[in-house]
Order: sequence, then structure tokens, then C-alpha cells
Amino acid sequence: MKTYFIFFLIITAVIFVQPIHAQSQNNDKKLNDIFYKAIYEYDHGSMEKAVELLEECLDSEPDNAIFMYELASANYMLKNYDISIKICKKLIKHKDSNFMAYQLLGNAYDFKGNYEKALKTYDDGLKRFPNSARLYFEKAITYYSLDKINNAILNWETAVDLEPGYASSYYFLTKVFSESSEPIWSIIYGEIFLNIEPGTKRSLDISKILYDTYKRAISFEGDKVNIKMSKQISQETLPFTLNYELTQGLCSIAMNKTFSIKSLIELRKEFAKVWSDKYSEKFPLEIVNRHNKLIENGHFEAYNYWLFSEGDKEEFNTWFEKNEQKFHDFGKWTENNPFSIDSTNYFSMRVIIKLCRDK
Repeated sequence: MKTYFIFFLIITAVIFVQPIHAQSQNNDKKLNDIFYKAIYEYDHGSMEKAVELLEECLDSEPDNAIFMYELASANYMLKNYDISIKICKKLIKHKDSNFMAYQLLGNAYDFKGNYEKALKTYDDGLKRFPNSARLYFEKAITYYSLDKINNAILNWETAVDLEPGYASSYYFLTKVFSESSEPIWSIIYGEIFLNIEPGTKRSLDISKILYDTYKRAISFEGDKVNIKMSKQISQETLPFTLNYELTQGLCSIAMNKTFSIKSLIELRKEFAKVWSDKYSEKFPLEIVNRHNKLIENGHFEAYNYWLFSEGDKEEFNTWFEKNEQKFHDFGKWTENNPFSIDSTNYFSMRVIIKLCRDK
């Protein structure tokens, strides 16, 4: 179910709110004041009061798309899904609506358990807004609820292709692949997510998943280190997954037959060097470019302790007590050198498939 959507509504309502002055040029100051008071109540969790105020706004301007959306959203938050659906069905026909109207309508259907109508709503929205990553994302969530994992992955991948900077797509791809026979994708998607969305509750979740995924992929037999990143042989991605896994295996000697954050740092440091030397032209990875910058600037150790901090809290805390200044310096460097991913340098399975075909 789409409990995450409550968070989404709060931070993205501004997309609808921004054009209020353009759409309501003839509004008097009193109506604008009522509307912004409604938004204040909404943002502070007073949904009943927000609904009351928004209904007053809509009485004055029945065709105002912003008022309609905010009222549908507030009712959605109150779990008044039928009311939200009724408003959204009118809103999607409005000339000033955007993808969010379809998104909200689909989610209301989803919460009512009407998955078929939810999927149809997203598809209808995509006919009007074909490049909406968020609608593909919502389709993926609904398919995931129906346990149609492959369909979910395909739609999340499309969302990544259309909006590479949208963290939620990486979040769910990380979780899905962490439970599969293909941890390679979970490891890469998870690290990208943490760089896009650090410092949230979700980032704590992914930090642990990332650490645990590495731990499941690596095993020791005497002097031998086994690293299994991909158990399914897919011809579409084989040149990439094979070289990635072999390079991890080649670099595993740096782990010194132990599994810890410290040994992962040595593995990953060596991997960045070998991959950059041998495969960066064939398979450029922005996350490896990031590693190289961190290594050059002396922050790779602190970065990895941050990255895996939830995986082994005791090891992280022990390191932090002795290296607080290093951690602080890494934080300052990150503020001045934010991770950037866009349509020119993003990673997805589809990108890899295309690169494999082109080689």
C-alpha cells in the first residue's frame, strides 16, 4: 500500500500551489488569505480545518484547479477516499491539471483496494503526460502490491530513465533486488539512493540493506573469498554483470579474509581503481567516479563508514569516536561537492542493456 504517498503529498503540493496568482488574478485578498491559511493547516496536520477552509475557497471559485487538488488531497489524508476520487475525476478533465491529479486519483483507488482502476488511471494519465516518471513509479507500486514483481521493476526502471534524480525509484529497486538472486543491482541502486537522499529515515533503512546485501554476497572458505553478485545468467546484461563480479572477486584479496566496514572499504577502494582502469570506457559508472573523487580528496574512509553505518553500528561508533574530525571534514566536502545525477550520467539496468548491445 502507498503509505509513502502521504509524505509525497506534503512536499509536492507546492507544484499546484505555485501558479495560484496566475490562475486567480481576480481573487480578492481575503480569498487568498483563506487559501494560504488552509495550506498552513494542511502542513501542520489539521486536515479537518484545512478541508473546511478549502471548501470555502472552492465555493468562491468552483473551477479553480488548485483549490480542487488541495481539497482532494486533504480528504485523501483523512482517508475520505470516495470524496477525493469524486473531486479528482472532475480535476483530471480540467485544462490546468497536471500529472498529480492522476497520481492522487490512482492512489485513492489503490487504497480502496481497486488496483485495476488504479492502474487504468495511471495509464490514462500517461496518455496525457507520457514523460511523467511519477506515474510510472505509481504503477510500479501497485504492481508490487499485486506481487507482480517483474512488472514493478520495469516501471521503476522507466521512472529512473525519465527522472534520474527521483530518489524513491532507487529506494524500491534497492529493496526488491536485495531480496532477489541479483544483489548487484541492489548494491548499485542503494548507493545511488543514499547519495541522493542522505539523512532520512529511509536512508537508515537502505544503509543497513546495503551492508547486509554485501554480507550475503560475500563468503569465505579458508583462504578463498567467494563473491556472488548475480546468480541469474542474463545475456542482456552478462558482459556487465560478469565483469563486475569478476572484478569484485579479483579485488577481494584486499579484504584480508574478514567481513567488516573496514574490509569493505579496502575491497571497494581497489574495485574503483581496477574498474576505472579496465572498464570505465565500456561501462561508465557515476558512483565509481564519485569514489575516485572521494579517494583523491581523502574522504573515502569516512564516506564508507557513513554509507554502512546502520549495518554495523558498533564498528561505526568505535571508528567515529576516534575520527570525528575526519567525519566532519567529509560532511563539509560533501556540502561543497554534492552528488549529481541526471540524464547524461545516470545508471539503470536499461542503460546497461543498451551498453551491452552496443559493445
